[in-house]
Amino acid sequence: MLGLVRRLPPIRARRSAGPAAGICAAFEIILVLANRTTVPGTAANGGVFRGGFHSSSQHQPGLEDAMRQRRRAPAGGVQAEKQGRYVRLIAQGVSNAEACRMVGIHRRTGTRWRYGRSVLNSAGEVLHYRPVTITPEKPRSCRYLSEQERVMIADLLAAGNTVRGIAGELGRSPSTISREIRRNAGTDGRYRPHQAQRAARERARRPRQRLLVLDAVLGDTVRGLLGQRWSPEQVGHELAVRFAGQRRRCLCTESI
Repeated sequence: MLGLVRRLPPIRARRSAGPAAGICAAFEIILVLANRTTVPGTAANGGVFRGGFHSSSQHQPGLEDAMRQRRRAPAGGVQAEKQGRYVRLIAQGVSNAEACRMVGIHRRTGTRWRYGRSVLNSAGEVLHYRPVTITPEKPRSCRYLSEQERVMIADLLAAGNTVRGIAGELGRSPSTISREIRRNAGTDGRYRPHQAQRAARERARRPRQRLLVLDAVLGDTVRGLLGQRWSPEQVGHELAVRFAGQRRRCLCTESI
């Protein structure tokens, strides 16, 4: 407003002093401001003046909902970790106030996560946000790191343990721990176990064409041996003998 007043054309000073002169000068300023703000004009950054306010891209209705959804999406997985921890504490019988204190969130945020909420957006539409829930995951093979093991890796890293020390505590190979940390560490170098667990689940969920479908000879061999009531372990050993030197045709028991 001050910048706009400085750009106003100079008003001719009146010779007659007194209240009437001041009132007339004020009316002239109001008229100039009204003429400048009611006429739409394009601003330098693409905004439009309407009613004295600069309508930039932040006030466009089309971008408002998209920006709101982007803010609500957990960026680095930290928000999702807090939500998961909060839901687990509530399931253990912890009160809402205590769970919020332990997670580090406001009590109103915990109430919204627990019961959901409905809000009215700028377009007059009602948006419903469902309560935060944890979907039980299907147990994986013990060959893969579990979520509890990933939590222990994060705790041991925070305590200053080495990769070999962590591997000894978990009974895993040091290369497994080193690969896990290198693959699932964040951009800031910090290892977050729950985010690593979700990333591992997503990688395992990738649609891939099975080798038994791509290789007809291998598929027929496996089906023939299984038809003779061979166990998967026996089939795996037989494949290593029949296709010696062909690593692509050596399958584990889970694949069989």
